[in-house]
Amino acid sequence: MSVKTINSIPLSLQRLWLARSPQERKLIIAIAAVVLSGLYAWLLYSAGQTGSALRANLPGLRMQAHSIELQATEIESLRTLPMPVASDSALLPLVQTSAANAGLTEMLTSIEARGVEQVFVEFGAIPFSTWLDWVSALSQQNIRVESVRMEALTARGLVSVSVVLNRAVFT
Repeated sequence: MSVKTINSIPLSLQRLWLARSPQERKLIIAIAAVVLSGLYAWLLYSAGQTGSALRANLPGLRMQAHSIELQATEIESLRTLPMPVASDSALLPLVQTSAANAGLTEMLTSIEARGVEQVFVEFGAIPFSTWLDWVSALSQQNIRVESVRMEALTARGLVSVSVVLNRAVFT
C-alpha cells in the first residue's frame, strides 16, 4: 500500500495542513520555530560543555601518552637483552641463601622443597616491608610467587605469611 504524494509530502499531511485556519498555521509555525530554536541552543550548549570537558582532560591524556611512549621504548630496549637462563640447580638452596642474606632465617617458621622447581616458605611474623623487599629480591633471581596467604598480626606492620615459590619460566 503506497501513499500518494505531491511534492514529496504525503497527501494526508497536506490535507491536515490545509484543514487548519491561517491563525492555527501561524501558531504551529511559531511553536515549531521556538522548539527548533531551543533544540539548536541545547545542541550548541552540550557541544560546548563536551568540548570544555575534553580540553580539561587533554593534559592528563598527553601525560598518559608520554608515559606509554616511555614504556614502549623501555620494552623495546628490554627485548634486545638476552633472555635469562634458568638455573639447573634446585630451588630450595637458592631460597635459603636469599633468606639468609636478607637476615630472615630467625623469622622463618618452615621452609621445604615441593619438587625441584617449587618451595614452600612460612614466616610466623615478618614486617610487611621486609617481606616486599625479599620478594622483590627473589624476582631479580627469576623466582616468583605462585601463591601466598597473608594475615595481619596485632603488632603494627607485622604479617604472617605462607608462600609457594617457583622458578619463573621464560618462553
